[in-house]
Amino acid sequence: MGYRQCWFGGDQFVDTVTLELPALPYTISCDMDENLANLELRNTIDKTCDGWFTKLSSALAAELCRAPTNQGPLAEVEFWKERHANLSAINEQLKHPKVQEIIQVCIYLHRI
Repeated sequence: MGYRQCWFGGDQFVDTVTLELPALPYTISCDMDENLANLELRNTIDKTCDGWFTKLSSALAAELCRAPTNQGPLAEVEFWKERHANLSAINEQLKHPKVQEIIQVCIYLHRI
């Protein structure tokens, strides 16, 4: 699973999941039916979205299982800073235009 370290304040880093962009065999067309007709593109996008789903599911499940490591209000604040950093990093990746484009094609392909 791909992870990267993100600085969130102080001298600490947190590990976040990384959504790798695939090397697409073709450019994604604005015409969704054209994308649907391209079997190689469909397979690449399907495989990519399945991988992202697995990574995101694992990362979110792990995040939900985490708890503050120490007692007290400062430990609680650090816990929420880390959680915010992890979830914000995932959110920023999901908002990337190329990721959005791939997700939109995947949604369209699975509506048929």
